[in-house]
Amino acid sequence: KADPNMAGLAPALPQGSSPHAMAVSPRGDLVAVGDSEGMVRILPYPCHVSARDEAQPPPFVAFQAHPAHVTAVAWTADGTKLLTAGSPDLTVKQWAVKQGGAAGPGPAR
Repeated sequence: KADPNMAGLAPALPQGSSPHAMAVSPRGDLVAVGDSEGMVRILPYPCHVSARDEAQPPPFVAFQAHPAHVTAVAWTADGTKLLTAGSPDLTVKQWAVKQGGAAGPGPAR
């Protein structure tokens, strides 16, 4: 039976976009989702909603990680960085993840 207090990821994805990869952070409090448009979204996990918030998508941070679909996402063991792989650019990028799930504007050094 579905939990009525859980929010799905679909409201956080734009029309026509589909999830291609996802990973839960080592602490289990965030989930990163890479989509078909090259975007990565970091959402709270699990994502609980109240009845009054049903029409609102879950809070998330989004950034353009690759020019096309994201093929893989993975967290580092300490949860401070997120690795993404993209196609057709054939790159792997490392992103700094700040407290609350915000990712830096560019690849971490």
